[in-house]
Amino acid sequence: MKVNTKIEWSNIEWWVHFYAYITLAVVIYGILAAHVPAIIGHPWTTCDEGGVGCIVTIHLFDVSMTLFNSLLVWYGLWRFSSIRVNSFLLLLVIGVAVNFVFFSFECSLIFDSFDRNAPTWEIVALFSIAILLLGGACLGTFLVLKLVLYIQYLPKPGQEGLELGIDGYYHPKTEEEIVALVKKAYKENLQVRCRGAAHSVAQSIYTNPGKGQPAVPNKVSEDTPPNGPNINIMLDQFKKLTWDNDEPNVVEAESGINLGADPGKSTLEESFLWKIWQKGWALEDLGGITHQTISGFMMTGSAGGTLMYDLVDNIEAFRIIDGTGAVAWIDKTNPEFFAMGTSLGLMGIITKIRFKLSPKYYIKGQEETTPTALADCQIDLFGSGTADKPSLETFFKETPYTRIMWWPQAGSERIVTWSASRETPYEPFTPNPYHEFSPSGLLTKLEELAAAILYTILGITSFIKILANILHDFSRFRSILGKQWGASIGGFLGFVFSFLFTLILGIIAFVPICILAIFRGIPLYFLPKVINIIQPLTSDKNPLKEFNDYYYSSLPMDNVVDDILMGTEFTEIWLPLDRTEEVMNLLHTHYKKNGYPATGAFSNELYAGHPSSFWMHQGYTDGTDAFKNGTIRVDLFWYTANDGTPNGKGEYYDQFWKLFRDAGIPFRLHWGKFVPDYDFKDWAAYYQTNLPKMSDFLTLREQRDPNNVFLTTYWEKRLYGI
Repeated sequence: MKVNTKIEWSNIEWWVHFYAYITLAVVIYGILAAHVPAIIGHPWTTCDEGGVGCIVTIHLFDVSMTLFNSLLVWYGLWRFSSIRVNSFLLLLVIGVAVNFVFFSFECSLIFDSFDRNAPTWEIVALFSIAILLLGGACLGTFLVLKLVLYIQYLPKPGQEGLELGIDGYYHPKTEEEIVALVKKAYKENLQVRCRGAAHSVAQSIYTNPGKGQPAVPNKVSEDTPPNGPNINIMLDQFKKLTWDNDEPNVVEAESGINLGADPGKSTLEESFLWKIWQKGWALEDLGGITHQTISGFMMTGSAGGTLMYDLVDNIEAFRIIDGTGAVAWIDKTNPEFFAMGTSLGLMGIITKIRFKLSPKYYIKGQEETTPTALADCQIDLFGSGTADKPSLETFFKETPYTRIMWWPQAGSERIVTWSASRETPYEPFTPNPYHEFSPSGLLTKLEELAAAILYTILGITSFIKILANILHDFSRFRSILGKQWGASIGGFLGFVFSFLFTLILGIIAFVPICILAIFRGIPLYFLPKVINIIQPLTSDKNPLKEFNDYYYSSLPMDNVVDDILMGTEFTEIWLPLDRTEEVMNLLHTHYKKNGYPATGAFSNELYAGHPSSFWMHQGYTDGTDAFKNGTIRVDLFWYTANDGTPNGKGEYYDQFWKLFRDAGIPFRLHWGKFVPDYDFKDWAAYYQTNLPKMSDFLTLREQRDPNNVFLTTYWEKRLYGI
């Protein structure tokens, strides 16, 4: 097996763009340095004795070198792609040679400047240009070596699925290739895991690292697998749909297909939801986002906010490779079917899911922001309901689709209530989509950038780390803006205008950011006022948001949020719906008693959850237990860049897990989000108490995976308490 060099395509692309930006800056500096002195009355002395011939000769040399470097900039920023790596490498090698020659030429001019007693400014300018050329040539040499290594480890033609990719993943294209990888793991006592859109915490996704290698960071959106001999698979080449000839609403989907668009990786037109919509079909429910692959969504028990519709109604069968490499369909007539739906990748690798689809539909809804106080709220948020206002439990039961964002901070107490119902399809249809932020793409990203800056300042104590994270946020903002503008005005202009806009914005914001980062009490003091500005109450000035849209577009209401610019992680707590009033009052009292250490700077999220028959699903019920009527789900947010780890003992999430345990309210945790990272034996026992089929699940898992090829240390600790 080849060594995982850990050079991802995204890493290569970043370095090429970085080199191009540096080269562009040097080209601009060189042109200005050559001409500005003469313009302001201080001409260069280089050709004082050589006359016009010297000037022409120097320009022929300088201009040709500058044009070649400009070609490198153009190719690196607007032509470079995975299929042009070799071409760019050739240009880069020539470019490095050119810059070393250019450097030598500048050195000769420096020596000559001493002989002719050139002015100090001219000597300094020549030295600066020489240093920049030498630095650029060295950076180019580094990039050449990186590109050579990348090319060396590219998969061989015809063996892509069984060859380790430069990104650290295997990329199988067929089920047979996946089977071969599992059999390899079984035979060689390796682990094998599949990743989807990397929307779960990273350590729950990947294999153990190799001996002496660091673990992956335990955060979401982590694209890089751990180094070592174990097998990490990405199913990005495994996305086909096969329609049933006899039943038009039955389709078998390969497990790597994304539900919706996954920005930068998969387009809407390539997605499962788009393709089934074109044939007149839909799914009963969707989550808040649709970046995930269909298998990743199912394996972690993800769900949307509804008690009326159940995605499981659309699932007919799973095709699974077990730990020995055996493949079989497991359908609803098989009792093991309900062990597979939320199996966390521990029962085997799902290669296909058979769906029985529902007729397509639109949704119509609204979003309203109100105070939490009973007099002003549309819901009796903390009570059992009044004559004209339903309790939260009743509201969940009576509303087809809903999600509530609760801002509990003192001075800002409010909820944002998103709700929707189904509409019968009609044509012609003009959608009025839901917009979580401003309908303007620019304003949306400005709002996200401002929020990222605020949460970075509030969540980090180190001034240097604050500035580093905010610099990363500005870089991400420019990249997003460049792509958005480039789609309409062309890549070059998109880059230029997004770069200039971000640069000007950064210059304007730098001093205020520094002041707020040094005096962190200021943003904390003004936080309630900031919340009131970014989430104003519904009024004549801020009217009710109404939307009418394709279900796959607005039902996942958080799709517009960039997962990196607004990096958000959370623990998702599922509690019995029948205890909603008790849950809300416990939280309300806890927030009022403990203030900011409990509320934090974020909102939290309230959903309903449909009962489930899947054994390890957070909403599992046998029809007689406390979860039989469904769940209330409490999502507690954490900004990714914050100091610390929120799921450690005594850390942020621990207070809420303890709150519900002490109150005797049973709960389950979403397996793909943050779960406790301490007292593993105690928590494993707690999970088994609240998931009565968990013991059966583990017994079946051991039968299907005798060599534990799918069982990592992360899951061993959490499920077995080891």
